[in-house]
Amino acid sequence: MNKPEIEGLKTKILIVDDTIHNLQLLTAILNQRGYSVIGAPDGSTALMIAQNEPPDLILLDILMPEMDGFEVCERLKSDVKTESIPVIFISSLDDIEDKIKGFSLGGADYITKPFQEEEVFARVNTHVTLRRMQKRLEEQNDELERRVQERTNELLKAKNAAEVASLAKSEFIANISHEFRTPLNSVIGFTSILMENANKSSTEYKYLNFINISGMELLKIIDNLIELSRIESEGIQLNKKLFELSPFLNYAIENIYNLSVIKGLKVRYEIDKSVPDTIIADSELLLTILDQLGKNAVKFTEKGEIIISVCKALEYERSPALHFSVRDTGVGIPEDRLKNIFMDFTQADGSYTRKYGGLGLGLTLVRRIISHIGGCVWAESIEGKGSTFHFTFPIE
Repeated sequence: MNKPEIEGLKTKILIVDDTIHNLQLLTAILNQRGYSVIGAPDGSTALMIAQNEPPDLILLDILMPEMDGFEVCERLKSDVKTESIPVIFISSLDDIEDKIKGFSLGGADYITKPFQEEEVFARVNTHVTLRRMQKRLEEQNDELERRVQERTNELLKAKNAAEVASLAKSEFIANISHEFRTPLNSVIGFTSILMENANKSSTEYKYLNFINISGMELLKIIDNLIELSRIESEGIQLNKKLFELSPFLNYAIENIYNLSVIKGLKVRYEIDKSVPDTIIADSELLLTILDQLGKNAVKFTEKGEIIISVCKALEYERSPALHFSVRDTGVGIPEDRLKNIFMDFTQADGSYTRKYGGLGLGLTLVRRIISHIGGCVWAESIEGKGSTFHFTFPIE
């Protein structure tokens, strides 16, 4: 069997467990598979090793004296040098609250005691592979950026610098996104077929579900990239039709329900009495905006609720419009960052990206759609208490 490698180097795994037997057992399992294993009997030693010799993956016991696994993970994720190292928690507990806490601190997965050799290998191998793919994508992204810059410099000599460079970049991203989308659809499609025939309580089903969810998230990013590039190159063609607002909002909420229910969040909507039951507008664009803002609200909210509100926009008397707002009870946005929140591919803070993920595509897409249709978008926020994103949407 070939030894697992990342970037041509032997894969290093750090095992943190205060029980010598567990250390020896996991070391034996992983050594047989060709991994290079380093053991640490406590959290302090683990942090020191991670700083001096950053491993490719960490198996971290939760229940340890002095410093438990949760605290160790939190320190790892708060350090730039170790924040990207995947952490798989080791636990004899099967408490959903412990799992949620572990994932909220940045953990990637769980292994429960007593250990099953094939399960340990499968989970480790999955995250080692994902880590390898992440590094390759980072290198490819650097290479793509280099090529885009080269192309931009060539175009600057012939045409208007900003317009031509932006168009070339959009076309390039669109082409790359389409190339990614085709094989990814196959992965998601065949995974769904396999899930239909798999035992829902089996390990295989859990792995397939993980692949399916990850694929859908990646597909969403690609779709956003394609939509952004399409808007830049073609603009927006409105497709207005008559529809009932209340059923539409029910459908919009269903789209983010699966994300909200995992966190135990409530999602509801409010319609002001002044708003008509039926409206004429582009429902697809409206759904896209609400979907992006709704999922964003869920992402940055750990407890509480998400409320979508609709009323008439008073400043649009001659050209009717509705005023929508999406309010959450999440982490909020610092006041000094709020003014830049709608800048292209920007999040409020780099630490938000590291903790919650994302590229800032959602708000970029929302701003460009609303700008093209003649509406307005803005945000209000109180750090630590929540945010409200507002937008006006023209109707007939």
